[in-house]
Parts: sequence; structure tokens; C-alpha cells
Amino acid sequence: MLDEDKLRRYLQLYDKAFLYQKTGFMLERIQAQAHISDELIDFCRKQASNSVKRLTSASESTHYVSRWKLYILDDLMTTAESR
Repeated sequence: MLDEDKLRRYLQLYDKAFLYQKTGFMLERIQAQAHISDELIDFCRKQASNSVKRLTSASESTHYVSRWKLYILDDLMTTAESR
């Protein structure tokens, strides 16, 4: 089980908006299976970057997920929704 308080502390220590953005996106994808709270997802979203980023540095990241302002790889589109 994910220790949400520990993850919050680490994210705060690094204090990088893009980490909140990417972490929130990935956690949201597994939220139901991993029993991740809505509060943690909201925490990540509030701290996330306002800039559009790529989940990876790969130029193949062509699908945009507006909720997280992220371009993701085609392979991830099978489970992520563009919003």
C-alpha cells in the first residue's frame, strides 16, 4: 500500500511542479487499484505545473491529456483518457 504522507513529503522536498504533474497523472491511472485517495490526486493537481509538459522526453508523446497538461506516449492512450 502506498504511504501517501511519505509521498507528499518527498514531493514537497523536491518542490518541482513537473513532479507533481507527472506523479498525479500516473497515480490517477492506478487510483482505484492502489486505493489512492482523491485528496492525494487533488494535492498533486494543485501543485502541478501550469506549463504543458511531456511525460517522457520521447518525441512520440503526441496525445494530450488536458487535465494534467501532459503529452503522453501512444501506448498510454489505451488506458488514459484525453480530457
